Amino acid sequence: CIVRKKNKNFKRIIVHDLKKPFQKKKYKKYDCIVHAAAYSPINEKNITPLFYNNVIATKNLVDFANCYKIKKIIFMSSVSIYGDIKCKIIKNTTSINNPSDYGLSKLLCEKLLNNEANNFKSISIRLPGVLGSNSVRNLFTNLLYNIRNNKNIEIYNPDFKFNNCIHVDDLANFVKTLIEKKLTKHDQVVVGAVRGLKIVDIVQRMIDKLNSSSKIKIKRSNLLSFNISSSYAVKNYNFKPKTVYSTIRNFLEDNSKWKKHLLL
Repeated sequence: CIVRKKNKNFKRIIVHDLKKPFQKKKYKKYDCIVHAAAYSPINEKNITPLFYNNVIATKNLVDFANCYKIKKIIFMSSVSIYGDIKCKIIKNTTSINNPSDYGLSKLLCEKLLNNEANNFKSISIRLPGVLGSNSVRNLFTNLLYNIRNNKNIEIYNPDFKFNNCIHVDDLANFVKTLIEKKLTKHDQVVVGAVRGLKIVDIVQRMIDKLNSSSKIKIKRSNLLSFNISSSYAVKNYNFKPKTVYSTIRNFLEDNSKWKKHLLL
């Protein structure tokens, strides 16, 4: 594990700030890097931290991997790279249109990894909202906070069957599969849950199970809802997606002191 400061919770660490190049010295031999470090701002206009914490950090890891003969890099990318989504289903081949600064930083990271001059192979996992204990900055974390505080919930496209999420345990299992699999090229995959549920039904179940007084308000919007197709990851990399039902249930269990009352 690469950490900025020594941490007693990890037995084997490299103390290093990824914004800086690695020093020339002997390191133990490693086969694979799982690159999950990133800066994810909220409504921040200053792009400098994005550039250094995402793009430069990835460049330094790429240089490290080339120098020390790493075989593969598994990168946590984001569906944010797609920008303005104009289709109903996102695939790994979906075209990219005007991504945000954060999405652009992830796209630049992918391009650094995908350079055929690299001595390693890479795979970029384009992630939707990742759910788990104390997860942040995703739809269901915001819903959980608002429902717990009995706030009214505004939703649009209530009958659209939502699947744009993954539980952190399922992501970890997929990473384990990729660590054990030989990569033959640089690639990108999109992952998400399966068997989507209507967003209005998901929200109502959360309200019921949390015994909240929140009310659902349907909001008119021109925003396009979209689903995620994991078929490429399933076929080529043995990804095993869980259902939306299971994902949300596990998320509620992760974030509740009264787990037995929160089963969907």
